[in-house]
Amino acid sequence: MNKTLNIEVFHGSLTAGIQEFRPASHFGGRLEALSAIGAKAFLDNVTDGKPILYKVSLKVPEINLFKAKEDWGKFGPQGALLPLRALMEIGADQKTRLDIAKRFNNYHQEINNANTEAEKITIGEKFLEKESGETYKVIQYSNLVEGRGDGYCVIDTHTLIIESFSNPTWGEVVEAFKNHGDWARGKDAAMSFMKSIGESESTYF
Repeated sequence: MNKTLNIEVFHGSLTAGIQEFRPASHFGGRLEALSAIGAKAFLDNVTDGKPILYKVSLKVPEINLFKAKEDWGKFGPQGALLPLRALMEIGADQKTRLDIAKRFNNYHQEINNANTEAEKITIGEKFLEKESGETYKVIQYSNLVEGRGDGYCVIDTHTLIIESFSNPTWGEVVEAFKNHGDWARGKDAAMSFMKSIGESESTYF
């Protein structure tokens, strides 16, 4: 029997009013989602908007959830092509692996040759949908960047239901961001930002 898993996950964002997510969006535990907001703010220097935490139900047939060996460290559809290729190569013969490698190398080349970031995302989503088919819906991995919990890269967004959202404080974001792998690089930006909104440095640092 194909059991359907119901996993509670979170997505951190600075974008209000999200009604649906794009393929290859990432989800995880609450602290990891808060840490992801911190990364956007203090590593990418995007602080417009208020922190938003989306609580999401991930409903996926167990047979369609795959575990990657490691966090591939690259977001978006182009990043998701990396673990998808590795999963497809498991148990394949040499000829099949070579065919997979050739196709995926061509995908990455076409994406990299795109003129805009939006075009890269669109092309990447097309290839991701083509290769994942009805089989690869969600890829689970051990999150070694935002924290230490499990992360989920969702390819088939029909598996997602947004349950609710909340507005955490920037203080909560900073506390979670301290667990981020790039905390040392983003600490000064976090400190400057908290000062700019009138928060005491001693409270968080």
